[in-house]
Amino acid sequence: IRMLDQPFMTDIIEASSISHMPQVIDIYSASWGPTDDGKTVDGPRELTLQAMADGVNK
Repeated sequence: IRMLDQPFMTDIIEASSISHMPQVIDIYSASWGPTDDGKTVDGPRELTLQAMADGVNK
């Protein structure tokens, strides 16, 4: 799944990637993130949080 070759990340791209084939894929690496400039705080948004919760609970 290509998600990091986009010019920018959206919640739908991230959620779709994380929720792809959860019955088969067990481990995800989320080693990307926002630039750490000491001022910016960013994290998963609504759809991505729901995809992660579904992966844990289903």
